Amino acid sequence: MIVEELVKQVKEIPEKTNYWFVRTDYGQYFDTYYENGFIAIGWNNITLEELKNPNDYEVIRKKLLISEKLDPAKARTKGTLTGIINKLQSFVNLKKGDIIIMPSRNSSRYAFGIVQSTQVDIDLKKGKECEYYKRKKIKWITIKSTSQLDPNFFTMRFTQHTISRIDDYSPFIDNVISSLYRKNNNTHFVLDINTTKDINVNSLILLINNIQVLINEINKDFNLGEQIDNNSIRLNLQSPGQIEFKLKIGKSLITLAAILSLTCCNDDKEPIQSPELNNFINVNEDTISKIKRSMTELEADKDKINAFK
Repeated sequence: MIVEELVKQVKEIPEKTNYWFVRTDYGQYFDTYYENGFIAIGWNNITLEELKNPNDYEVIRKKLLISEKLDPAKARTKGTLTGIINKLQSFVNLKKGDIIIMPSRNSSRYAFGIVQSTQVDIDLKKGKECEYYKRKKIKWITIKSTSQLDPNFFTMRFTQHTISRIDDYSPFIDNVISSLYRKNNNTHFVLDINTTKDINVNSLILLINNIQVLINEINKDFNLGEQIDNNSIRLNLQSPGQIEFKLKIGKSLITLAAILSLTCCNDDKEPIQSPELNNFINVNEDTISKIKRSMTELEADKDKINAFK
């Protein structure tokens, strides 16, 4: 069945994925990290072997007292040492599949990426591009300016640590890195609205209503048996903004994304290979045309919708 084949193509975000905010020395290394596919952390005098061996923590503390020029007699020194060691441990413990958010200078832009290897790479060349030895490979997905992001990202800039967990932001981060994905047995489909003008309410209502009509028809025609009434919508009505559709299991939503990809976003007019989808599209041509018109008026990002091409 075509629906099952479509489901197999959808990205699954594991429930236990960790999300991290990694600073770049006030933006100094932002371009270097992005262009070269890695992130790094300082304190070169602390070796990977020492970090992996709890028995070496006293050695680490002594090294840091010297390199950071800390006074062991001061009360705050212990907290400073613990903070540095925790940052180093967090970096070492980044695992493959974790999501990285990296701010530029003044947090005017954010880069989004995925950790490619649990292993820490040691680069002793310490070239001009970055003086730090301890590195992790990152596959960068996109860069977004803060004006393109959900307002919740604004508070992230106040995180001052070199590396920190930001799992509470995961719903907003997921919607940036994927327009169609599954997580916790739910399917999420995100439409990016790119218009910089005031959002036309009629176009928005027509888009949502016609998508709801089409999802119901998909559920009925393909005998999916889903509770479409449990479908939820989250709106970020900035301009630009986002519309997020969420549905338990969500085979109907995945099929919707495929149909929009093949019709509203298929500028090349490529022939549709699936007779099942082709028949459904022909029968529901009027509803699909209304969706396409609303998407055009709202300047929906067609490239991101094109999930199955």
